[in-house]
Amino acid sequence: MDNDSLAQGFAAAYFHDSRINTKELRRRYREDSLLTVEGTQVTGLSNIEEKLASFFDNTQTHNIRTVWQPSENNILVVVTGSMAAGSERGIPVSHTFFLKLETMTVYVRNHVIALIV
Repeated sequence: MDNDSLAQGFAAAYFHDSRINTKELRRRYREDSLLTVEGTQVTGLSNIEEKLASFFDNTQTHNIRTVWQPSENNILVVVTGSMAAGSERGIPVSHTFFLKLETMTVYVRNHVIALIV
């Protein structure tokens, strides 16, 4: 799979899972992954799962654009767009993922979420 397909496919699957069941997002991380949401950093699967569950709401919709860059044997993926719950106006948001490539798999090594105000 080429890097563009990997980055685009990852973003589509990630935000699909965030709407359906945030517990599914856990499989995209490892124990050494680091998540930063609005300046608050957490590491470890349980802490990341808890933080993501408090951030995402299964009523949210996302309108996103994905760009990426290769970085040695990894990929930096930046997802920008907006998220909205129900009929609320969308909030601009940025997600930056550093994807670690392993044999036959990829996981989120670093993830930064920033609301754009």
